Amino acid sequence: MLRAIMDFIFGPVEEYPAGNTDDQGTTTAVAPPSEATTPSAQEPEPEIPEGWWTPAEPPVTRPPSYRGRVQPVDVGLYDELKGFLADPNLKLPQVPQVTQELLSLLDQDNVSFARAAEVAQRDSVITAEILRIANSSQFRGIREIRRLDMAFARLGVKQLRSVLLGVTMKAIAIHTGGNKKSLGEQLWQQSMASAAASAGFAQRYDLGPEDAFMAGLLHDIGMLVMLKLIHDFQGRGHQRITLSMFYALTEEWHEHLGLRLADSWNLPSPLPELIGQHHTFPKIDDPLWKLRSIVMLSDATCALLRYARYVPYDLFALPAAQKLCFAKTPANCKFLADLERDVRKRVGGSTLS
Repeated sequence: MLRAIMDFIFGPVEEYPAGNTDDQGTTTAVAPPSEATTPSAQEPEPEIPEGWWTPAEPPVTRPPSYRGRVQPVDVGLYDELKGFLADPNLKLPQVPQVTQELLSLLDQDNVSFARAAEVAQRDSVITAEILRIANSSQFRGIREIRRLDMAFARLGVKQLRSVLLGVTMKAIAIHTGGNKKSLGEQLWQQSMASAAASAGFAQRYDLGPEDAFMAGLLHDIGMLVMLKLIHDFQGRGHQRITLSMFYALTEEWHEHLGLRLADSWNLPSPLPELIGQHHTFPKIDDPLWKLRSIVMLSDATCALLRYARYVPYDLFALPAAQKLCFAKTPANCKFLADLERDVRKRVGGSTLS
C-alpha cells in the first residue's frame, strides 16, 4: 500500500538489478547509469602534443624544386655539366679492393667470418669501424670484443654489409671536403639520419630494420656521386659550381647516377630498384610500396629535424604517411618524439642551420 502511494506521488521508481550471477553463484555488481556514461559527458579525447613534426611555417606536402632557379648566366655551364653527366663512359667512384672482397665473401652461402676477418685486417679504417660498432651500446654483449671474427659473428651479414658500404660512402663524402664542415659531410650525416629513421619506421610497420637501414643509407647515394663528379669537374679548372646549381643538378640526376653506381657496385636487390626510383610515389601493385613509403617519410623527417635542407613538411598529410595510415595520434606523436632521440643518438653531430 505504501509503495502504491509513493508511486502515485513521485511516479514509478526504476529498480536496478543487484547484479549478475554466474554458474558458480558469484554475483557481479551492475552499476546504474550515470552522467559519466552518457554521450554528452564522455571523457575528452587525449590531447595530441605538438613537437618537431609541427612546422612553424606554412606546411607543404611537396619538396621545393631547384630546377628553375639556375640563373640565366649559368645556363651554359649547366648544359655542359648535363652533357658531362650523361657520358656513358663517366668514371664512377669505385668500391675499394678490400671492401669488394669482403662483400663477395658475405654473399656466399656459408660465410667464413675467420676468412673475412683476415681480409678486413688489411684495412685499418674498416677494422676500427667494425670493432667500434660491435662494441657500441646497440650491439654490446657481456664482454668487449677485440677479435674481428667475433665482431663479424656478433653483427651478422646484413649489418656488416651496411658497415662496409657506409665506410665507402663516408670516404667519398669526406674526401670532397675542406677545413670547415663540407657539403660532403652534411650529405653523409643526412644519409645516416635517414638510415636511422628508416629503421625506426620499419619496426613500427613490421619490416626488417636492417634492410630499412640499408635502404635509408644508400637510396640517395647518387647525391654523393654527384658531389664527387662535380668536385673532379671543378678540379680540372672549370668554373665553380654554385650550391643552387648543385641542387638543381642533383634533383635531375641523382637517381640516374645512383642506379648506375648500384649496378657498378653489384648491390643486392631491392636496392637498385629503390635507389633508381625513390621520389616517385609507389603504385598499388609495387611490392616495395611499404619500403618506398618509409624512405619518403624518413626523408621528410630528416628535413624537419634539419639533417637535410629544411622543408616545413606537413608530416601526417604526406602521401607516404597516408599510404602507411600514419595519422596524427598521441601514440604516433610519442613514437616521433622517441624517434628523434634515437636518430640524434645514432647520428650525433650538429644539424644544418
